[in-house]
Amino acid sequence: SGERCECGRGVGVGTTRTPPRRPPHDAPPAAAAPAGRKAQRTSTDEHDRRLADAFEACQDLFFLGSAQEALDFAINLLEQLLPAEAASACLYDIDSDVFRFVVVRGTGAEHRQGHAVPSHMGLFRAAVKLAPQPLRLEALAADARFDPEADGRPGLECRSALYRPLTFEGRILGMLQLVNRPKYAAFPQSDAALAGSTAGPLGTLV
Repeated sequence: SGERCECGRGVGVGTTRTPPRRPPHDAPPAAAAPAGRKAQRTSTDEHDRRLADAFEACQDLFFLGSAQEALDFAINLLEQLLPAEAASACLYDIDSDVFRFVVVRGTGAEHRQGHAVPSHMGLFRAAVKLAPQPLRLEALAADARFDPEADGRPGLECRSALYRPLTFEGRILGMLQLVNRPKYAAFPQSDAALAGSTAGPLGTLV
């Protein structure tokens, strides 16, 4: 069995608050930048813009009244800044030692809503062991840790994934899960940093 984690809070119910709409960040610039320093600068600038947008939007998290609202807000924000074919926000249930899918978007979402995954199964176990660091994976079909029952989605061919534990003072409180980055073979490190900038404030609220 996997390591048992502590959790301090539960799920509440409230009115969903949506982050302000921002330009999509999944597509490259219309004109390709020249090779060399200018291209690197363009990539860095784009990453900095995404982080700034996330930081600004996350200030609204502190005005929300429940974990449900906070998780829904975070997934809405990530959909804008870090598109994925499937996205989930889970809360950790210490009594049952499972991650419960609270907010689910994308392919197969209707089959995952309310579903619970034991913390010792699949990539959830691997992500817990790395907490609070993110877990980035590609070529999932060749990864022996990948468990379709725990990590997959019906109707979706899972190629890559990004897991970011939600933690507070060393305790596991939940998990963000993103599957398949459009137009990319894997989630780059900049995506992991962006997910972390959202997960940090979430950990103080859920």
